[in-house]
Amino acid sequence: MFDYPVRLEPDDNDTILVTFPDVPGAITFGETEAEALDHAVDALETILNFYMQDRRDIPFPSPAEGRSTVAPTLLGSLKLILYLAMRARGWQGRPRPRPRHGPAPRRPPARPQAPVDRGAAGWGAEGLRGALRSRDTAGGGGLKGRGEDGAYDIW
Repeated sequence: MFDYPVRLEPDDNDTILVTFPDVPGAITFGETEAEALDHAVDALETILNFYMQDRRDIPFPSPAEGRSTVAPTLLGSLKLILYLAMRARGWQGRPRPRPRHGPAPRRPPARPQAPVDRGAAGWGAEGLRGALRSRDTAGGGGLKGRGEDGAYDIW
């Protein structure tokens, strides 16, 4: 149903260029003819998805007339059928959202969480700072303390 004819041409860098006469903008290439046709499926689906996002008419394939053809995957074909049916019934869709200028939308407050027992984690009464200080006195590497810029020095 959606078998689009392709034009296979040798490219100037020893690859095969694939173009779609019925779908402007769908262009790809491959090292071999099989690879180029495999890439052509992705190129076709990508450009047709852009057509649907922009709410444009989907170009129908012309007769193959001996040329190689490429068809979208099953999922891509189902999307096209659904899109064409919705367009036939006059569906316009809601307008695409525009970027917001102004404050970000408010999020609902976070749910309270159970308190964490820092002592059980081995951090002691002083919390993480105490654990880091005790590591510093042991002579190993780690965080030295806050420098003038407020960041921890690492050694």
